[in-house]
Amino acid sequence: MKTVILTAATKSFAYALPSSIRSVRQAMCGRGDCKYVLATDSEEIAASARQLWGGEFDHIICNVNDSTEKYKQASQFIIAKLQGALFDYARDGGFDLAWSVESDVIVHPYSFDGLKWVLESPMPKYDVAVATYWNGQFLCGRGTPEMPIMEDFEIGERKVPENELKKYNNMKKAVDSISRPQNEKEAETARKSAEEFGEFKKKLMMYPPRENVFALNSKKWRRRGWLDHAYPGAAVKGAVLPTDWCGLGCTLLSKKALLASDFIDYDGRGTQDLYLCYHRWLPAGLKIGLNVSVPATHVKQKDGKNIHYVPQFVSSGEFEGHLRLRTFENDPLGLSQKPQSPESIPS
Repeated sequence: MKTVILTAATKSFAYALPSSIRSVRQAMCGRGDCKYVLATDSEEIAASARQLWGGEFDHIICNVNDSTEKYKQASQFIIAKLQGALFDYARDGGFDLAWSVESDVIVHPYSFDGLKWVLESPMPKYDVAVATYWNGQFLCGRGTPEMPIMEDFEIGERKVPENELKKYNNMKKAVDSISRPQNEKEAETARKSAEEFGEFKKKLMMYPPRENVFALNSKKWRRRGWLDHAYPGAAVKGAVLPTDWCGLGCTLLSKKALLASDFIDYDGRGTQDLYLCYHRWLPAGLKIGLNVSVPATHVKQKDGKNIHYVPQFVSSGEFEGHLRLRTFENDPLGLSQKPQSPESIPS
């Protein structure tokens, strides 16, 4: 099957690209029918990536302003523009599988085989296969189009002081009872009330939960947003789990999912990956499957240093197979610092 690897990296966001490319080379070792495509704003980055990949390679130059703050609307448009160009390239090229690998993600050596196996499973039928990685918590879990990532713990499950909980309930009742504004003054009053309620709710969500997720689920089960709380005790090595949402850090798309992937009417509200989950794949009836066995390393920049968030499985004892996390700074071997020639990289 013809496979294309899709990566987007602007000049300021290519800090982990060498390590990412090397990890993909490792995962695709011995597979001839694959091509690496990079969308970037820099010919220099493209030339380095071509040298590192050493195989069939192409790149797309996109004119973008890379100085915007991460997760703001302008930044989301940049990512959507780059990834949209990559999806167009993959469709036009007639590829059977499209593997999205973000430039700050180092994939598991068995990730491609593990994700492809999920797509090949006859029941349930998945058209999107994903690996988890750490971004404050392990990605994937439950959500809805209205709340793309559900809260792990609701207000009523947190240690909220009684007086603040009473105030919250009164504010919620008042906001819920707001009728359609008849004039600009009423509209302004409604907006102000909604904003005040939102800020107060945000404050209450900072309180810790009263009990752990197992105790809370025993009293009232509900769907929760992030992996450890959506599947407590079940997100272990060997598990394949349905997920409502995912990122595009290490995500394999079938041809059917690729055909449904675009950002034509994306308005920048919410991240572009969640837009695909709820406004492209869900309406098309496409399911997302998580293979817990092939988690990826996420590399984030902090104070000029590359922080590696490395998932590891407990290897023995009561918690064997459960995911844990270790972190370290920068790259001890210096592999992220400068490209090596393809001849110096083991095939």
